[in-house]
This record gives sequence, C-alpha cells and structure tokens, in this order.
Amino acid sequence: ALPIFCVPEYNVIFQSIRNRRSRISVVIPVYNYAHFVEEALESLLQQTLRDIDVIVVDDRSTDDSLEVARKWLERYAGRFKRVGLLQNRRNSKLGRTRNAGVHFCDTEFYMPLDADNALLPDCLELCVRALDETGAAFAYPTIAMFGDRHDLIGTCEYDPAMFQCGNYIDAMALVRKACWVAVGGYTPLEPVGWEDFE
Repeated sequence: ALPIFCVPEYNVIFQSIRNRRSRISVVIPVYNYAHFVEEALESLLQQTLRDIDVIVVDDRSTDDSLEVARKWLERYAGRFKRVGLLQNRRNSKLGRTRNAGVHFCDTEFYMPLDADNALLPDCLELCVRALDETGAAFAYPTIAMFGDRHDLIGTCEYDPAMFQCGNYIDAMALVRKACWVAVGGYTPLEPVGWEDFE
C-alpha cells in the first residue's frame, strides 16, 4: 500500500505546457519572499540543462509573492517544458507546501529550491549526471552561503550515521520522485524549520 501524503488543497493559478520532455522539476515554495523569488527563478534561466519544469507554490503569502512569481512565469513560460503556479488554499507550512509542488510535477526527478536561494548554472546538469551514473536516490550539491556567512554545506560524502549529530546536507537535492512516493513525501514537522533535516 502506498503511504498517505500530507498534500494541502491548492489552486492552479497559472500553467503552461509545451511539447518537450523534461526529467527534472524545480519546486519553489514561497511564503512572503517577493523580494527574493525572482532571483531564484532567474537562476533557472542560466542552467546548462535546458529542459526543466518549474513549479512555484505560494503558501498564502501576505506580500505580493504570488504576483511577482506569476509575472515572471508568464514572461518566461516558453523557456521551459512546463511551468505551474499553485497557491495553497490555506497556509500549510513548508513540508506540506513542498509536497504540493512535488505531487503536481510529472518528472522523474525534482529539486526543491527555496525562494531565497539560487542555483549555479551547472547544478542541475551535474546532479542528474551523478544520479544517472550511480543510480542513487538523490544527489546533493555543495551549497555556498552568502550575505553575513560564507560557510559551505554539503561538502562531506554521504554517510547516514552523520545525521545523528544533525543535518549536514541542505534540502536542495535532486531527488527521484519515486523515492519521495516511497517515503510518503515530507512529513509536516514541529517545530517549524526541521523540514530541511527531513
């Protein structure tokens, strides 16, 4: 039996589908990030891997995040195989919001991209190559922090025993959607903020 998913009810605000096949969906949850979301989206235009889908899920933002995302997606929809803008019917927090985006996508892989982050141009290409070569469930990039901090995250090779001491991998990882299905998606966690650990 398949696990039960915590997927909130949502409305499809905008969608565009083109006749190209992509293997990867980038899922961007947004809550009050109107001033960041465009930069995250712009990093997708720079990807060396061209055929990707973009799914933005607004978690009932109280700023104009939804409108900023809509304008950008409408403008650049032709650059992607599929774009979707969803809005949760009620605020559902990060885990459920990610579940909505992954549930909506129809690709082999997905990558969660937080609205205040950006991908380097070869990120998706290198991650999918790693999965194709190894058959692994997920591949995670090295994350370079910016602003007040300049740490690197994800520099260690994968070792599940290291999770006992805390999360050493960022949530931004290219994941096989079949693995998301197998574990029942993201579990809504309390306190908020532990979704990255999961």
